Amino acid sequence: MNVSRVPHLPRLRPIKGRVPPHNLDAEAVVLSALLEADRMVRGGIFGRDEVERVFALLKPEHFYSDPNRFVYEAILALREAGTPSDIVAVANELRNQDRFEAVGKDYLPQLADATAAVFHVEAHAELVVAKWVQRTIGALGHRVAAESYGDVGEVAEWIASIQRDLYELSSVRRAPAGEYLSTILQRLFRAKEENPAAGAGEGIRTGYLEYDRKTLGLRAGQLRIVAGRPGSGKSSWARGLAVNATKTREPVQIGAAVFSMEMTRDEVSLGMLFSEAHVDGKLWASNQLQEKHWSQLTSAAAVITQLGLIVDDTPALTLAELRSRVLRYASEFDRPAEGGQRARRLAVVVVDYLQLMKGSGKPGLSRQQELGEISRGLKALAKELQICVVALAQMNREAEKQRRRPQMSDLRESGDLEADADEVTFIHQAPDDDARPAPARRGGGAGHGQDVDDGPEKGVAEIIIRKQRGGETGMIRMRWFGECTRFVDLSPREAP
Repeated sequence: MNVSRVPHLPRLRPIKGRVPPHNLDAEAVVLSALLEADRMVRGGIFGRDEVERVFALLKPEHFYSDPNRFVYEAILALREAGTPSDIVAVANELRNQDRFEAVGKDYLPQLADATAAVFHVEAHAELVVAKWVQRTIGALGHRVAAESYGDVGEVAEWIASIQRDLYELSSVRRAPAGEYLSTILQRLFRAKEENPAAGAGEGIRTGYLEYDRKTLGLRAGQLRIVAGRPGSGKSSWARGLAVNATKTREPVQIGAAVFSMEMTRDEVSLGMLFSEAHVDGKLWASNQLQEKHWSQLTSAAAVITQLGLIVDDTPALTLAELRSRVLRYASEFDRPAEGGQRARRLAVVVVDYLQLMKGSGKPGLSRQQELGEISRGLKALAKELQICVVALAQMNREAEKQRRRPQMSDLRESGDLEADADEVTFIHQAPDDDARPAPARRGGGAGHGQDVDDGPEKGVAEIIIRKQRGGETGMIRMRWFGECTRFVDLSPREAP
C-alpha cells in the first residue's frame, strides 16, 4: 500500500468523550525496541531483518501520540545520518528539533526500560498501523459526509476516489513490499521443490499450447495489448483467453472480468456460448437451430456458467471507473479456501477496447496523451492487484488498408502503448475478399521477410507476438472458425 496517499486526511477528533482508536502500549514497545535495537540484535533477542521490516512498515503519521511520533522521527533522522539511535543520541536530536520539552525529560528513560515485549516488536508495529487504519477510515468517513453536502464534481469520479482510498487502507500488508534476496530465493527454491514442473513467473494457462509455450501463460502484473484489423477476431481471441483461463485446474479458482465497451453483454455472452458449443451463431440469429445444436448449446452453457466469468458492457469507462469496478468484482468473487472448496481470485481482466475508454478530462491533454495516461493506469492496475490485463487496441487506418502483416508502428497512438505493454500481439488473417487457395499462401514467420504477405490461407490466423518483455517473440498459426468465433491449435499435421 502507498501509505503516503491517505494521511492527508484530518486527524480523527474525539466524539462525546470517546478518543480515537490507538494503542499507546504498542507504540511504546516499538520505540523501546528501536532505542535498544543494537543491543538487542547483538544479544540475539531479535534479528536485524526484523528491525528493518519495522522501519519499512512504520511511518511517523502512524503514531497516535505526538511525543511518540517525535521520538520516532528523531530515530529516523539519526538512521538517515548513520548514527546509532540510543537514548542519548535521540535526546540530542530532539533538542536539535526543539521537541525535547514536548516529549518530556523523563519519557525517554521510561521508553528505554519498557522492554517486556520486545520479542514481538514486529507484531506491535503492525498493531500501531492497524490502529492508524481505523483512525484514517474514521477521518475518511467525516470527509465524505462533509463533501456530500457540497459540489463533488463528477459523482462517479468522486465515488471512485472514495473506493480508491478505502482499497488503499484495506490493502495494508503485514510486511513491507520489499524482500531480501535471500528470502526471495529461499521461497523460489522451496516452491520448485514442492512443484518441480512449475517455473518462476509462470502464469495462468490459456489452453493455446504454442502461445502458452512462448508466453508462459497470463502472468500477474502484466499489461498485454492485442491489436488487429477490423474483423480479424481480436475480441474473440481475448474472450477465449478469459474463458480458458477460468477453466484451468489451478489450486486457486481463477476469475475473469470482460469489459466490452463496443458490444452488449448479451452479444459477448452469446459469443462465448457459440465458441464453447462449436455452433454457428447465424443459426441462432436466423432461428434455424436443430436438436443437435440445442444439445451442444445446453451442454456448453452448463460448463461456462460454472466458470468465474463477469461481463460488463458499460460504455466509455474512465480509468477510475474501470478500477473501481475491478475492485468491486474482486471483492465479490475472491474468497479463501474453506470447507474443502478451492480459494478464488479475480486474476484476468479484458478491456475491449482501449480507444473507447474516456480520458481523465484534464485540460490541455491530446487524445494520444489521454491514451498514454490510460495505458499507464492499466499497467499500474495490473501490478497493484497482481492481475493480467488484456487490452484490445485499434490499428492506424493506413495499416488497415495495407495488405501486409502488422507492425508495432501500426498501433494507433502507438508510442505509449508500446512502452507500457509487457506484450504486444497482433491477430492477422486473410481479408474476406481473398480467396487464394491454401498451398499458395503459406509463408514464413514474422520478421523473416514475409511481412509483405497479406495473410495466411482461409481458416488460419496468425498470432504475431511483436513484443514480449523478457520473453520470446514470433508467430503462431492457429485454426480459426469464424462461424463460431473460435481459435484452436493446429493439429500436428497442419503445423508448419
